[in-house]
Amino acid sequence: MTPPQKPKKQPFETAQFDDEALHGRHDPALPVYQEKGEPFEGNSEMPFALFVAVVFLAFGMGVYLTRYSFDFDFFIYDHNKHLILDAGSIKEEVWDPLVQGEKIFKKNCTQCHQTTGLGVPGSYPPLAGSSWLLGIDAIPVRVLLKGLEGPIEVEKAQFNGAMPTFGTKFSDKQIAAVLSYVRQAWGNAAPAVQEGTVTQIRQALGDRSRVFSATELMSVK
Repeated sequence: MTPPQKPKKQPFETAQFDDEALHGRHDPALPVYQEKGEPFEGNSEMPFALFVAVVFLAFGMGVYLTRYSFDFDFFIYDHNKHLILDAGSIKEEVWDPLVQGEKIFKKNCTQCHQTTGLGVPGSYPPLAGSSWLLGIDAIPVRVLLKGLEGPIEVEKAQFNGAMPTFGTKFSDKQIAAVLSYVRQAWGNAAPAVQEGTVTQIRQALGDRSRVFSATELMSVK
């Protein structure tokens, strides 16, 4: 009989890493395994880019405050003050009724009465040469404060429309300004309307809600 053979010894598996490779994996100099440095006292330097950004921001804020702070005057927000910015300085604008009245007219009235003051034939009456406008100022003041509705004859032409009320939109000063403008524009030569006149008529009308008619206006003296 053949004697039983001893089982052959299996060779050890070849190591995946040799000593040099293992040493390299645990090398503290590698970034992955590098420990953080020891803390130290003192301040670190500010990045140059951040320093430049802070300087420009501070400079911009200084320029903005210099130009727009208006000396931190709380009156700058008073709506009764009319201020304009002129070359970086603040000047108080003188209230010129004709200038301000023209602005109000162009913004609110040209759609109907046109920039020429001639209106639209058959739809909106003219203001140029209108006896309703150029007569006693109490009539146009009432029209602006409470409105006008119904048939009316203007310069031998018939109209039948409606004029909205501006009494709740404009102050007495603004109404006086726009009426002064239209009474002296396009060849018109009627006297200016005073703010006090508008105030007096507004108070006299009280809480009246009805618009005026041409017939009613004819009795105004």
